[in-house]
Formats: sequence, C-alpha cells, structure tokens
Amino acid sequence: QIKNFEEQVFNFKEDRSVGAVESAKTAKEVAEQIWRDYFKSNIAALRKPYKVFFDEESDTWLVESKWLLKSLGTACILIQKCDGKVLAVWQERDSER
Repeated sequence: QIKNFEEQVFNFKEDRSVGAVESAKTAKEVAEQIWRDYFKSNIAALRKPYKVFFDEESDTWLVESKWLLKSLGTACILIQKCDGKVLAVWQERDSER
C-alpha cells in the first residue's frame, strides 16, 4: 500500500507526469526512463525483470529493481495510474526493509 511509503512521497519534491499508465508493462517502461534520469549510467546495474505491484486503493504502481551490487539495495518508484504522476523515486538499502 502507498501508506507504507508516505515518507518517500512527502520528501519527493519533483512534479512530473508522464500520462496515464494503464499496464504493468508501461509502468516498467516509465520506471526505466525516470531511473535513467536519477541513476544515469548506473541504470545498467539494475536487475531485470523489474517487479511491479499495483495498489488499487491508491490507484498507484510501485516498480522495484534490485541492484546487481547487493549493497546498493533496491531502486523504487511510485507512479499514479490515472495521470502518470511520479510520486516518489528513491533507493532503499535492504536493511531498511
């Protein structure tokens, strides 16, 4: 649930929308585009396939990918389905889970 990520959403200061995100496939593609902006050339160090979760209550996609170097943890992004608003992008160490 998105409630589990309130701190990440609150701390995210960017206002970006990519248009409606109707499928898990599109959510993965959007996540990769956004991660490319945030993580630059390190994007190649993300494991595929990405994990995609959908929270019906908040109409939000959560996309995650572990880094190949385990100490880096997990790259995460929250995207609203209806308009593609990026709610948060963050990197989470596995010890934080």
